[in-house]
Parts: sequence; structure tokens; C-alpha cells
Amino acid sequence: MRHNRARRLRRCAAAGVLLVAAIALLGQGGAVGALPQCPTVRYDAGCTGWSGMHATYSPSLVWTMNITYATTPVIGQDGSLYLGNGFMTFRSYTSDGVLRWTYQTGLVSGSAALGADGSVYIPVTGRIVALTSLGTDKWASPFLFTPGASASAPILSQAGTLYFGADDKKVYAVNPNGSAKWVYTTGGAVRYSCAVSPDGLTVYVASGDGCVYALDASNGALKWKTAAISCIYNCAVGADGTIYVGSTNGKLYALAPDGTQKWAFQSQSKVTCAPAVAPDGTVYFGSQDTNV
Repeated sequence: MRHNRARRLRRCAAAGVLLVAAIALLGQGGAVGALPQCPTVRYDAGCTGWSGMHATYSPSLVWTMNITYATTPVIGQDGSLYLGNGFMTFRSYTSDGVLRWTYQTGLVSGSAALGADGSVYIPVTGRIVALTSLGTDKWASPFLFTPGASASAPILSQAGTLYFGADDKKVYAVNPNGSAKWVYTTGGAVRYSCAVSPDGLTVYVASGDGCVYALDASNGALKWKTAAISCIYNCAVGADGTIYVGSTNGKLYALAPDGTQKWAFQSQSKVTCAPAVAPDGTVYFGSQDTNV
């Protein structure tokens, strides 16, 4: 299992080393903009990947740092970066690349999520560890997912509930105090982030069995699931509740909130990246046919 985790982390790093770079965002007027808060790897609970920044930018490199086997960083309101470094530590850096703190976590199995109060939620060796923004202990959940299993990056709802999956085929909900809320078992590994509906009532999951699951956010009960689509990847949810998911069959699917298919766009190769959804409903995604 350790070797599998190393391979997964290396997919996010060039030659086994991730270069973490802070980018100065230069607007049309030339002013440097502050880094926006990016509390999860897909920006928000709907996994839209949409930051709300509309200006045209010309990025310039500010700094780099060699970090081995890093998780995808998340960004705090003040521009601080938070990421797992190696297999056993978690770190925070300032927006200038200065180390703020290091925490010995045990095995970090996925990217973190940030709460509105700056709390840091990290999937670690079968459970979630919560830290303050200063890197001090807040709480640790009971052991939830199989020790040694890798967890997807958690999503934090507006109510403070954490939702995430793991390659033990399960989806987990954790209360704001660290107690387990519910667990649901799908038919395959859940390696990608869950997505929450705009009203916060439904959690959408892309499982390794090729099905999209809709779960009741309050108790984990199954609302519906699709037929197997092929191998599918990250879900994203638009402002109107439409669910978007890519597949190895080359299609990007749009599903209505009741699970029925609205449309499917056929590309020329696999759609393995997560789609980004703008507030006006425009969907941006890449395909292995090299087109966006």
C-alpha cells in the first residue's frame, strides 16, 4: 500500500519532486493581487474549481521550493500554504515561501481542507486530524477508514461537516467536533473528492465501480445512483445543481439533480481531469486529446 501511495503522489510531482511556486497575479493595471483563499483542492464544496476572480492575469514566478511527495496545497485567507510533505509531516508556509510550522502527523493520505476559522483538516492514517491555523492540536477523529488506505481530499460543507472517500470503497462524513456522522459503502474505490449540492442536502460521489452516487448529506442514505458509466473521475456541481463528471470513454456527462442524464459531450480521448464550472453554467474541461 505504501508503494501505491507513493505512485499516486508522484503523479502530482515531476520526477518525484513537487516544485511549490507562489505566483504574483498581475492585473490589467499591473497591480499585484493577493492570493485568493482556496480552502480545498477544488476550491469549494461543489468542487467547481471556480475562484470568482475575473480579471486578466499575467503570472510571474515569485519563488520555488523543492518538496518531495507533496500533497496538493490549499491556500488560507492570508495566502498561507498548507500541504503534506513526505509521508509523515504536514507543513504551512507563508505566501513568501517562509516555513510557518511543521506538524508530525503520521501518514498523510490526501490533501487538507481549511475551515472558515482557519482550522486545518488532514486525512491521516485512517482518521481526520484537526489543527488550528497555528499548527496546534484541535482534535482527532476516531479511526474511520482502513489504516493504510488513501483518502480523497475532504470537502467542507457550510455547516462544517467534512465529506471524503477512501480507496476502501467508503464515503465518510465527520462532524465539526471530530465525531463520525455516517459511513456509506459504494461498489468501488473513492479516490476523488466528493461534491456537495448548492443547497447542502446532497453529497455526490464518483466511485471506482463507474457509478455516480447521490447520498443524503444528513444521514448518508442513498438517494440514487447511475448505471455504470465506465471509469469516472471528479464530480463538480454547478449553481443550478447540475452534476458534471468525466470518463475514460471520452465523454463529459451532465446529470440533473435527480440523476437523469441531461447531455453528454464526446471528446476524442479520455476526460480524466476535473471540470471547472463558471457561475453562468459554462463548463471548462480538458481531454487527453490535448484540447480544452
